[in-house]
Amino acid sequence: MANPLDSRAAAMMAIILRVYDCGKSKDKQGKLKNWGLKAHAEKELRERGVEGLLTYYNRCLNMTDPRGDLIQNTLRSYGCETLESVKAEFMTAYQGKAK
Repeated sequence: MANPLDSRAAAMMAIILRVYDCGKSKDKQGKLKNWGLKAHAEKELRERGVEGLLTYYNRCLNMTDPRGDLIQNTLRSYGCETLESVKAEFMTAYQGKAK
């Protein structure tokens, strides 16, 4: 039987990577050049598991510096989902109820 934490982690990372991949693939102007979302999320998951990934996700949502605003606005302008817009789906994955 598969470890339920593995399926939760996979579902949570898939959501984060969907946001990241859309932004990076459409970023022709380099606004997201040093965006560390993927690397930081992978590190949190590896070091702290799903709880660490949830904590990191929430920190990203609560980021109030100009860089956070630039990332959100850039993603929106590219027509991409944002961490904000996928929050309900992310929480469902965290709770182990992902499709």
